[in-house]
Amino acid sequence: MRMFAKSFLLLALLAGFGTGFLFGGGKAESKTGTLPEGTPIQGETPGSVAVVDLSTPKVADLSLVRSEPIYVQQLRTEAQKMVRDSLVQELRRRPTDAEINTILENLTFPDRRQMLDMMINEKLVLQAAERDKVTISDNEIDQQLRATMAQVAGRMPTNTELTQAIKTETGLELPAYRDQIRSKALAQKYTEQYIVQQAAASVSDREINNEIQNFKTELAAQAGRAPTDKEFDDFLATQGMDLSSLRRQITVQKYLVSMGGGDPSQEAVLAYYNEYIERQGPFVRPATISFDYIQIPFPNTAAKAAAKTRAEDLAKKIGSNTSVFNAEFANATASNSSGSLRYIPLSIEDPRVEQGFGKEFVDKATPLAEGKVSGVIEGPQTFFIIKVTSKFPQENLKLDDIFRLGSAATLREMISSQLMQRSVVSGSEKATQALVKNLRDEASVKVYENLLVW
Repeated sequence: MRMFAKSFLLLALLAGFGTGFLFGGGKAESKTGTLPEGTPIQGETPGSVAVVDLSTPKVADLSLVRSEPIYVQQLRTEAQKMVRDSLVQELRRRPTDAEINTILENLTFPDRRQMLDMMINEKLVLQAAERDKVTISDNEIDQQLRATMAQVAGRMPTNTELTQAIKTETGLELPAYRDQIRSKALAQKYTEQYIVQQAAASVSDREINNEIQNFKTELAAQAGRAPTDKEFDDFLATQGMDLSSLRRQITVQKYLVSMGGGDPSQEAVLAYYNEYIERQGPFVRPATISFDYIQIPFPNTAAKAAAKTRAEDLAKKIGSNTSVFNAEFANATASNSSGSLRYIPLSIEDPRVEQGFGKEFVDKATPLAEGKVSGVIEGPQTFFIIKVTSKFPQENLKLDDIFRLGSAATLREMISSQLMQRSVVSGSEKATQALVKNLRDEASVKVYENLLVW
């Protein structure tokens, strides 16, 4: 498919904006070994170091709309945050102070200079946001946090879940954590607005209209007819978009892809396919099933035991008799306790399977042949009994095979989409570099490299 709607676009943008502000570029910086006089911190933004030891030296001075120093203590504190976040990703847990300090003490001079440049760049972006009157509200920050959690959990979290998750991961209450990330959220918002402005000046209405028409053509191929304007608008609404937001996302995607090297060629797709097979073996589409199910839900732990007893009694009544299952399925339909699902992969590598059906599902469903009935399968807050209505074996895929049953996208198109996402990420990095270079050209930046120690 030439355009993958919201999921591809948003993931690609988030991946790009999440890479941080790259250093380098801009006019030459003044470097001196003379210790500047300590001056009070001006204009500290929420999320910066709240208390600074003024006896520590400054490692940089910068000014875009006002003078702002960076002290050694600030740099070390920011470095601690960077190291901690990196270790959380690597270790999948909160690192100890000893683990963080070990890495901090072994940072090389180039590492420290890179971290300082990142701080300088972010502060310049924040001053530019102040100059251009770009602000961010608590509600916007909470929306970003919820969106991030929703990607992990597969649904939008409640206020209680959001607060608890932040407390568990960071040890902070929601208001304190919101203040801590406000600066980065504002810098991200300003960068996004810059990219949108650059994209609008670079992508023509004709290009956008062509992409929308291609999208409609693909929908027509799947539905057997062209969608009406209302049907197309209704489809976009199911994706959380309208025509205006779709045009905006197409504009940004095309701009970032062009910045990142352009659309992937068929030669690049074939090279990726061959290299993958050489390194990891064939592309595999896992065994896939469609099934009818009866469910016995339990809304909380207290109700679980009774629900399990009901499920086991029902499974015993059904046994392996498909006629009995069909009768119970019809009865359950009347109470909205049954349903049918198509093309579910039997793969523990697909997180959606465990999220939707529980850890037992793949092990218990895999041995079932077409037409066979399972025993009790425990899922998230429910017990399932399923009957397999169709089963498709595992298959090694060629480039033009369907990547996932139930979808029209081929493996070739999925690889092309992945390569395009790389272009979007690369384009986002280059666009961010261009913004930073512009700001550093405008600003005064002095770095005292001989004091870049702690």
